[in-house]
Amino acid sequence: MSKDKLSKEYVDRVDQFLAFASAHTTDSELMRCLCQSCANLKFKTPREIKYHLLSKGIDQRYTSWIWHGEVTYTRGYTSGKATFVEPSTYKDIANMVEMVQDAFELSKENLKLFQNLLEDAEKPL
Repeated sequence: MSKDKLSKEYVDRVDQFLAFASAHTTDSELMRCLCQSCANLKFKTPREIKYHLLSKGIDQRYTSWIWHGEVTYTRGYTSGKATFVEPSTYKDIANMVEMVQDAFELSKENLKLFQNLLEDAEKPL
């Protein structure tokens, strides 16, 4: 979506996307933010995500919304034969991420600390 971020159409599409993503997530309070700055690495509230999308724009590299409920088939090659990855594989990945978060007790209280650590890790020494 490369529309003018202030157009009514863009704002409407952002609202539609957030409604869809909220309906297809296990936690509608915190979701991956797909703005250019967060790039699906940071968890934000839907309101924060809307603000980021309107002010910073969407990450143009994010074309298959695997973290926000879109079902897709991915074609891969193994031993010269075409294989298809079922949509459930993406759900398995999301479930695995959730299990790792549970295992390390990454609660909402610790999420901000974890995000700060990720941001610090990206900064040059």
